[in-house]
Amino acid sequence: MRYGRRVYVDMRPTGEVIFHEGYLNSKDAARAALAGSPAVSLRLMVAHAIAGSGLWQVRTEPQTCRNDLVDESIENVPGEADFDHMRRKAL
Repeated sequence: MRYGRRVYVDMRPTGEVIFHEGYLNSKDAARAALAGSPAVSLRLMVAHAIAGSGLWQVRTEPQTCRNDLVDESIENVPGEADFDHMRRKAL
């Protein structure tokens, strides 16, 4: 079988087996190429995250709580301060 082809096996109730051979469509071929190249897949994912896409959404986490004490506790965690510092640096 040549590269880029697909085979479907049709097994009938009578015991007859039929093989259907066909080429990959462009969508399946692109998907297969991405599966074999993680670096390209990562670049494509980042491009969708930055530029926006109907297939990808990025939203900020609201970080809210109904309890004021818990909300204040979360704001004072050292990790939250580090994250806020890095966010301001990036902006």
